[in-house]
Amino acid sequence: MKKLITNKWLMIAMFIIFTAVFDLAVDNTSLHNRAIVVGLAIDKCEEGVEVTVQVLNPSTGGIENAKNNVVVVSYKDVSVPKCIERISTKGGIQISLAYCNIVILSQEILAVSHLSAIKYLVEIDELNTSAYLLTADKTAKEYLELEAPIAEANAYYIEQILSTRKNDINLNEINLKNYLYNYYDIGGVCWLPVLSKTEILPPRGSDTKAEKTYMLNFDQTAIVNAQSEIFLIKDSANVGLSFAKGKVANGAISVTNGDKKFEASVLDAKTTYKALAPNKIKMECKADIMLGERSGEYLFSQPISDFELNLIKAEIERNLEAILKEIKDNNADILHFGGLLYKKFGNTFKNNITKDYVKDIEVEIEVKIKVK
Repeated sequence: MKKLITNKWLMIAMFIIFTAVFDLAVDNTSLHNRAIVVGLAIDKCEEGVEVTVQVLNPSTGGIENAKNNVVVVSYKDVSVPKCIERISTKGGIQISLAYCNIVILSQEILAVSHLSAIKYLVEIDELNTSAYLLTADKTAKEYLELEAPIAEANAYYIEQILSTRKNDINLNEINLKNYLYNYYDIGGVCWLPVLSKTEILPPRGSDTKAEKTYMLNFDQTAIVNAQSEIFLIKDSANVGLSFAKGKVANGAISVTNGDKKFEASVLDAKTTYKALAPNKIKMECKADIMLGERSGEYLFSQPISDFELNLIKAEIERNLEAILKEIKDNNADILHFGGLLYKKFGNTFKNNITKDYVKDIEVEIEVKIKVK
């Protein structure tokens, strides 16, 4: 009996070893020829579209000019699928998008038909639906080709910024899954952060020629509706969207009293909505703040006075009013007021809806502040 059990475990061990060796023998070639894409950019061109990929570890050397196991490859064709196919053929590799967490769509692509590019991305089985979507101030391609700030893999650097700062004031990130949710909600309006760059100049008086370095910015947001019409928001409206879209967990608000200023750090802020009538919504923002470093000569009282609290409250209200103005001026239901009203009032709302329904909605704003 003991011998039988020993033989049984020996057979199991041999089977495991055989399976592992077989897998290595069969799949080694495919693994060796697989190129991991960490960033994807889509631009418009005369042929149709230009797709650019930033590839990590192109293993066979089939793609030329690879440095430090990272290379950027572009191809132009009539469609995104064709471009992906051409890149694979050109490089002699199999493109893998399983680890691609950054997708940059140029504003020209969004203006033509942003959904056609998005639909292809959704059809890629291995593409992570949590991949961040962005647009760019110029071409999408150039942000994967930048040699600075991180030459090895710009896509990883961009992803790191978005993942660590996603709840910051003035940065309105979005992923593929949420983008599609926005598109198919009543109104069909989506947003994407706009990627831009600022060149960092070398220190004054420096004799050495330093390589160009850049700081990446996300201080604007592109709003896109179902008709592929685009408008950009910035400053107060962009900050207002950060509060209005639901949650803020980091950032500062500058409050001015005459020529004197002080900062309030936002530790946590949540905004909720309540449908009050078929054409009326209440927006309630609750914010936990901490007083930051003083600037100028302004000395706030200890504890903070009601007057100073009202200054902070008024500033948040001003930002929320700025995004509401953009929503109404551009007839863009970014905050899904239509869906909220339909859920609450059903046919009472639906039977009276017009294409300009957003402009007719009354929004009541209430801001509550708690000092930590």
